Amino acid sequence: MNRHDVAMGNVVVPHFGVHLEMDQYKQVRENVLNNNGFLR
Repeated sequence: MNRHDVAMGNVVVPHFGVHLEMDQYKQVRENVLNNNGFLR
């Protein structure tokens, strides 16, 4: 599996990222933490 170094570490290719406002990020993070690592 190919990996690339980026600012946040070493990522698997292909991958994607999203840009969120901080309040949106906090909501998503809380949701993931409350659901065993899964979005709901």
